[in-house]
Amino acid sequence: MKLLNHISFTLLSLTSFSLAQTYDVGDTVSFEDQNMAFEVCYGDYPQDSLRLSDLNGNSNGGDYHITIIAMQVALWPTWAFTAGLVDSLINIWSDQSAVSFVSSVYTMDGEGEYTCETWGELGEPGIPVLIDTDQFFLWFILDGYPDFVILDQNMVVAYKFAELDFDSVNTQIQ
Repeated sequence: MKLLNHISFTLLSLTSFSLAQTYDVGDTVSFEDQNMAFEVCYGDYPQDSLRLSDLNGNSNGGDYHITIIAMQVALWPTWAFTAGLVDSLINIWSDQSAVSFVSSVYTMDGEGEYTCETWGELGEPGIPVLIDTDQFFLWFILDGYPDFVILDQNMVVAYKFAELDFDSVNTQIQ
């Protein structure tokens, strides 16, 4: 069943990929995509939904953020290990209000091993902010799927990478 779900996810993603905007390093996320609302399913966030434009100073009144997006598929159990790594990275930068973290966990409509809530409970309470969507995968596809993307304060894709590397992330944020 899990193999069938993985195949279904891959086919769905390939079909959706052909219809979706994709972004590479140096591309600016479109205003339309920045304003797409994603329901927050776990974590401490001041609203029920998150828009990338909330983190773009050009559209939110001057409050600029560097945004780190971690992307997971709940079907892949290896990501349970990554939850703690993401939390550690968040804690390193927690005193910097201009650095925001968002995790996109795609639960495949409940077919994966984890729901959004169980995913959130793998790490520290209240972090990270989780949304349940495959949209980020579709936007930032890179030789399969990158696991992490960094957007600069103007929503330009600054960096995409497949494995969490603290030194690389810290260098990119600085």
